[in-house]
Amino acid sequence: MLGKLANLGVGSSPEAFDAEVESFQNAYGELYPSLSSEGYWFCVEFVFRPAWHAKTPEKKESISADITRLLERQGEDDPDIPSWTTNDPRFRPGVGADFATGKVEIRPRTLLDWLVKSLLECRDKLAICEREGCSHPYFVKTHARQRFCSPDCANSVRQKKKQQWWAGNRKRFILKWRRQRRAKAQQRKRRAKP
Repeated sequence: MLGKLANLGVGSSPEAFDAEVESFQNAYGELYPSLSSEGYWFCVEFVFRPAWHAKTPEKKESISADITRLLERQGEDDPDIPSWTTNDPRFRPGVGADFATGKVEIRPRTLLDWLVKSLLECRDKLAICEREGCSHPYFVKTHARQRFCSPDCANSVRQKKKQQWWAGNRKRFILKWRRQRRAKAQQRKRRAKP
């Protein structure tokens, strides 16, 4: 679901984005109560998608600040925070403390909170598909060496590399096979002669 949210609007028009948001809502529910398409766009464009690109400490720190602002949902006077944010405690994530383990955890109350928590938990598994032109490039790795978002993308790249290799090595192999055929034909002729 995290990848599906990050892929909203990849290479699409604003009208198509609205349709993708509606499809996302039908499949998973509202990200946040009464969140408009602009709110989805803000979350995707300024928080979730940049998390996939955050490699330097500075960018990671920036993403951390944006995630904190999303979870706090404060600052309605701040022009950088969209108008859909609220200070209503019913829509803020709950925070729970476990004294036995000494940990503090987020208890999501909305889908947005759950996805932010998932983003934090999966931060080391976020990847971008290596196939050029992939229509859904953002994904969460299922294993450490995964380079493509789907078997279709992996097979497409594999097939392309095979074709390139064959184009570069075809002549050499054809010559080798011809030599082998000639050698076998000569052996048959020698055996046939008494």
